[in-house]
Amino acid sequence: MLTKTPEPELQATIDGRSLSYQLRHKPPGKRAVWAKKLVTGKTRVDRFTRSQAAALCGVSLPIVNQAVNRKPSHRLELQAIVAWWQSASPAERIGLIHGFGPAATWDALAAVVGE
Repeated sequence: MLTKTPEPELQATIDGRSLSYQLRHKPPGKRAVWAKKLVTGKTRVDRFTRSQAAALCGVSLPIVNQAVNRKPSHRLELQAIVAWWQSASPAERIGLIHGFGPAATWDALAAVVGE
């Protein structure tokens, strides 16, 4: 049985930069047509530009740049390790210390105790 392939415009995806280019110097009527396609899902934006993301989320561009350029926080990793340590059995903790190595563990403990 043959099925009809969806129209290309029904599954269109555009990235933010191309969208910006398509809308440049267009009259409000044409922009409204693009807005309708975005709202109805006929066109999807694959990747917004930083400026578009800032405008959409209501934050300044420097804040978006800072968030994008920032190195990932290790805070969540630390929280996960602490949660694991608190739930681990003594045997699991000993296994972890063996994995780190006794010397590295003692050095870290000495630094904490010496504070």
